[in-house]
Amino acid sequence: MSICSQVYHLSFNETSITGLHQWGTGDWKVVRGFEAPASTKKIGKVYVFSDGMWPFYVGKATQPIRNRLRGAFKPTPENRIAGFAGYRFKRERSSAVIHVFTAQGTAHWSGHDAECIEAEMVFRVRTEGAWPEYQTEIHFSKPKEMHSAAADSIFAVFKKLKDSGGLKLPASNN
Repeated sequence: MSICSQVYHLSFNETSITGLHQWGTGDWKVVRGFEAPASTKKIGKVYVFSDGMWPFYVGKATQPIRNRLRGAFKPTPENRIAGFAGYRFKRERSSAVIHVFTAQGTAHWSGHDAECIEAEMVFRVRTEGAWPEYQTEIHFSKPKEMHSAAADSIFAVFKKLKDSGGLKLPASNN
């Protein structure tokens, strides 16, 4: 199964995304939103926040990424939603790269598939020395070969970025 990867650079404050760039043919372009399949409902997605080189948070979603991020940027420690204070990194950083991975073509990952791939990806990051810096929880299920193969493909993206010195980040998010 092939994997589709979309790469975005986000600027943000504690409660909202303030700028969005999409990585295209060797450069960043300002965009107003996420494109399909990242914006598609009811398909499994694994998303990885990084500094442009190495993962610091791995998540999964079946809702459009915009909705998932809105639900994680709106809450704060003082204004929790269902006990959730949002991503911790949004209080310590002002920008990040997010890679959104989906199955390519007509095959789609289920939510369970995305959860298994997420866990396998976090495990692979851990084998390099430490858990992703801002990872706060992970749900493990027995993976199938497809989950392991997808995690291997995703992890290879970050090994390559680390070995090459990472993505050149946009100068500003205007």
